Amino acid sequence: MVVIDVVDAMIIGAGPAGLSAALGLCRQRRTTVLFDSRVYRNAITPHMHNFPTWDHRAPSDFRSKALDELIHGRYQTTEYVQQRVESVEQNESGVFVATDSTGKQWHGKKLLIATGVTDVMPDIPGFEETWLNMNIYHCLFCHGFENSGSKSAGVIAVDNMVPPMAAHFAKMCRPFAQNVVVYTNGSKETEDAMRPILKDYSDILIDSRTIKRLVPGSGGGSPAIELDSGSTCELVEHGFFAHQPKATPNIDFASKLNLKLSATGREIEIAMPFHETNVRGCFAAGDISTMFRAVAGAVSAGTACSGGIVSQL
Repeated sequence: MVVIDVVDAMIIGAGPAGLSAALGLCRQRRTTVLFDSRVYRNAITPHMHNFPTWDHRAPSDFRSKALDELIHGRYQTTEYVQQRVESVEQNESGVFVATDSTGKQWHGKKLLIATGVTDVMPDIPGFEETWLNMNIYHCLFCHGFENSGSKSAGVIAVDNMVPPMAAHFAKMCRPFAQNVVVYTNGSKETEDAMRPILKDYSDILIDSRTIKRLVPGSGGGSPAIELDSGSTCELVEHGFFAHQPKATPNIDFASKLNLKLSATGREIEIAMPFHETNVRGCFAAGDISTMFRAVAGAVSAGTACSGGIVSQL
């Protein structure tokens, strides 16, 4: 007879949320399998910010230190698996069954999904290259301070970055730039909605010309935006751009769980305070469970999940 080991919890995702939850479960001496696909949303970011004791330090160093505490420190209840989870389901006994990229199956009484989201770039030539060059900021708490004193900044008001979100981003750019320009990419509707919101801000301008392309800053130079001015095109440089892309939750592997999504369809719907999903015993934390995507929030959510998991165990 084959005996299947069932751990207390399986954690899919080894970013800040998953690592935080694993630590909480270690503190309660609960057995855990932590899956790490080694694909991280902030992989291109050289520094993480707005997190006490770790401000302006590398995200990779944070993950390495957290893993060292879990795996090589005084705790011995976490198994670290550097594999992608291909599928997960819940069997008739209520146990969660995960299959990794090698075909191996793992079993857990509880499940935490912390796989984050994938950013969906606007259909603008050069946008992705400029994004990967770290010239476009999705969060002005995470980025922006290092650009203090910029002559100007540009807000790309397309896709989900429409009023009032675009106006909010424009106001947040003001401490770092002398002037801010909001680009509506030819949308009269966006322009008309923005003007009353920004009427009292003389340092925020609205440019309704069509965006031809974005150009990443090379060799430490400034990024630029090319605009269609009718018979000609104009290339305008800025210290940085701001835009929060659409996002899709990384949950294809969990399709058999029939997880309920939020109204936006971009996050898993959770119940506070422990972040449990509509599936009993399945929790979600980090970027995949909230529109406020930041390391500090992910760590807090992971800790909350560990509390909910332990209470059920």
